Amino acid sequence: MDRRCVQDKCSYYTQGGCKPCDDCKAKPFIINLKCQRCLKCEGVPDELRFTDDKKAKEEVMKKQLIDEMKSMIELIESDIIVEEEKPKEKIMVMR
Repeated sequence: MDRRCVQDKCSYYTQGGCKPCDDCKAKPFIINLKCQRCLKCEGVPDELRFTDDKKAKEEVMKKQLIDEMKSMIELIESDIIVEEEKPKEKIMVMR
C-alpha cells in the first residue's frame, strides 16, 4: 500500500527534487508503507530514501578530514615524546 508523503519540512518536498526510493523504487513523493527506507525518509531527520550525491561527497570529505586530523595528532604526540626523551642541555654560567 502506498500514500503521498506528508513531510512538509523536507526541502525535497517543498522545493521539489524528490527521487524514487533506492530500495523499493517507489515514485517521488510516494511512500511505500512496507518499505522501512521510505518510512525513515518521511519521519527521521536527515534520512533519505535515495543517495544524495552532495551529502555523500560531504561525508567522504568529512571522513578524510578526520583521518588527516588523527594523523596530525599522532605526529604531534610522537614529536612530544621524542622531545621529552632528549637530554636537557646544561647551561653553565661563568662568574
